[in-house]
Amino acid sequence: AAAGSASAETVTVRSDGTDLTSVYGAADLNDKWDSGSTEISMNGSSAKISGSGAEYKDGKVVISKAGTYVFSGELTDGQIMIDAEKEAVVHIVLNGAKITSSTSAAIYATKNAKKVIVTLADNTVNELADAKEYTYENADDEEPDAALFVKNDLTFNGGGTLKITANKKAVHTKDSLVILGGAYEISSADDCFKGKDAITAEGGIFDLTVTDTEEGKGMTSEGSVKLYGGTMNIEDSNEGLEG
Repeated sequence: AAAGSASAETVTVRSDGTDLTSVYGAADLNDKWDSGSTEISMNGSSAKISGSGAEYKDGKVVISKAGTYVFSGELTDGQIMIDAEKEAVVHIVLNGAKITSSTSAAIYATKNAKKVIVTLADNTVNELADAKEYTYENADDEEPDAALFVKNDLTFNGGGTLKITANKKAVHTKDSLVILGGAYEISSADDCFKGKDAITAEGGIFDLTVTDTEEGKGMTSEGSVKLYGGTMNIEDSNEGLEG
């Protein structure tokens, strides 16, 4: 099902003329970064960090402060963990990044931060893959449950591509999800995009496939799912959109 015109780049004006600077904050619409950003160059089982606010330990790049973090290269078995201070806005730039985890989510944000913004850098292909079997500290834990899992508001922007291969859900936020641009090629055993409060897509190109469960959906929210632009193809899901 199509929804408006295709555009992978960050949308700033809706087709009806609505200026999105009146709807979203400047941080949501910002798909750039500068020399003050922290750069993380990943190489197999290691990562080199230039800048502050992040450290690499036990296979994880752990982000502890608000700021912009630019990821490139490949982490063959690890995770980006966002565990920043309360009310922090953390800007993740995927600049030709590939992250695979054998034990959990590829990107995991705890409940402390206020918002996570993921920029898909123009002209890049980025890949995330989660574990086939998740390892939890406690037997009754159920989170994370997605290749990209955040307990905060989540925004996607930029003109690049994000490919996700998910053994559980692909993208799951426990708050609101906003998609302002990007191209998404997702193969997920469960929901491709799940938001708690709402999902709003202003633009983007979506190629979504649910592979295993009868319950999986392309986009689902306990609140609303609103599509203002972009193009969407959903295959083999129980229900394409729900909200």
